[in-house]
Amino acid sequence: MKTDQRRTIARSIFTSAVKSVQPDSLISNTVTLEGDMLRISDTILTLRPDQKVYVFGSGKASLGMAKSLLTILEERVADGVIVSNHLTGEDLAPLKTVLGSHPVPDEKSITGAELLIDGLSRLDSDDFFIYLLSGGSSALIEKPVNPIT
Repeated sequence: MKTDQRRTIARSIFTSAVKSVQPDSLISNTVTLEGDMLRISDTILTLRPDQKVYVFGSGKASLGMAKSLLTILEERVADGVIVSNHLTGEDLAPLKTVLGSHPVPDEKSITGAELLIDGLSRLDSDDFFIYLLSGGSSALIEKPVNPIT
């Protein structure tokens, strides 16, 4: 086998490996909705016919995961908050997207944490929510207790 062929094969393997672990690919390959049956990997959950899903998340990959999940769940998604270290300007309605700070937390990280706490605290015991957690969350969402500032 020639060097150019090996290089082409190696590049193809590398590209496929990187694509397979992108946040949107991971969600689209592990989450499906068929009628009222929500499958997340090997777990199957039955939603009520009128049941809405609330989506919350934080982390550097949370925006990509949320975008993919919205494509799958469509009108089932009622509300939610996603805190990320970057915003793309894309409309992810009905989700609110919030910019946190990474790697050093700041006021944006506190705002993001407060919005998540507020949104999650409004859920009832029979509401269904999904939390998308990825790396960077410990800086992106901060809520220090008094007297820590």
